[in-house]
Amino acid sequence: MKKIKTGYILVAAIALLLTLLYISNSFQESKNQELMNNGIETTAVISKIAVNNYKANELEGRFIENYVITFNFMVDEQSYQSVRTIEKKDYKKYFDRVVKAKDTIRILYDASNPKNNKIKALHLSVN
Repeated sequence: MKKIKTGYILVAAIALLLTLLYISNSFQESKNQELMNNGIETTAVISKIAVNNYKANELEGRFIENYVITFNFMVDEQSYQSVRTIEKKDYKKYFDRVVKAKDTIRILYDASNPKNNKIKALHLSVN
């Protein structure tokens, strides 16, 4: 019986990992596209905003800053809470000014599963 070299196992493991990452990304993109095409739009109230700031790489020294937004919304008299992260570089795609707790935002959700939701880009209203 031939012995499998460690190099081949490593290459196969990396190929498997890349394939799984591609499949995962495709699944997430299809969920986002489904929400954009068939999602129901509603208003949500921001309950909390936190800033998450961390160093991306010890050698590079670059920091990544993003906003962790917690919001609540109602569907058929049932309350849902979601947490979404928006990177600082993408903030203006979603909001045209600084948002804070108690502001309202527009979201899209899946009618069959309201836990599948996202913040709708470029819409903001205030209470």
